[in-house]
Amino acid sequence: MANILIRTSWNTNNYQKPAGVGHLAENQINYVSSEGFGAEEWNFNKGDLVGDLLYGYIRPDFKTLVGKTHNIYFYTRSPSGELFLVGHYTDAYFLTNQERYLLRTEMDKQGLVQKRIDQVYTTLQSIPEFQHCTREEVALEFPNMSSFKLQVKPENAILYSKMRPFSEDVWNDLSPDKKLCRRYRGYNHIPNLKQWVEATQQ
Repeated sequence: MANILIRTSWNTNNYQKPAGVGHLAENQINYVSSEGFGAEEWNFNKGDLVGDLLYGYIRPDFKTLVGKTHNIYFYTRSPSGELFLVGHYTDAYFLTNQERYLLRTEMDKQGLVQKRIDQVYTTLQSIPEFQHCTREEVALEFPNMSSFKLQVKPENAILYSKMRPFSEDVWNDLSPDKKLCRRYRGYNHIPNLKQWVEATQQ
């Protein structure tokens, strides 16, 4: 098991669905800035369960994570550059590729894939720079191997009632040897979970 701190896109819908604001917080070219949304924008949606479980997203696909359970803490960057902790998963299982294909099938059966395609399309149509996107193009962003790779019990997915201000100084105090990774493709190993929780609780 790993204790992970990872960046997630900016969202003003409590991570229930895309908000159309994530690209405003990006200062470099990446998926969110280019596509106008991120799959993590559903990470705390407990209304879209599959088999009584919530399925969330992080960008990394490292083999060292697959098939194991992890504690995952999510932080985000606001359009003004401030950092905030938004919530965490406890004992989240990282699906194998085969399990992700099966999840896509189950989400299709429940109509969740089409629902999310519609949500993204509707959101993008409200943003001038993304209004050129077609529903068909949006559908291509939902591959046959599900992007939603984290499986967690709903009670173990904790969205903080209020975002918690977070700074690199806090991270540097706990992890002086490794700088905070701000890239979606990477993640941060929390060296001491107890100290991390004590330092970030409010």
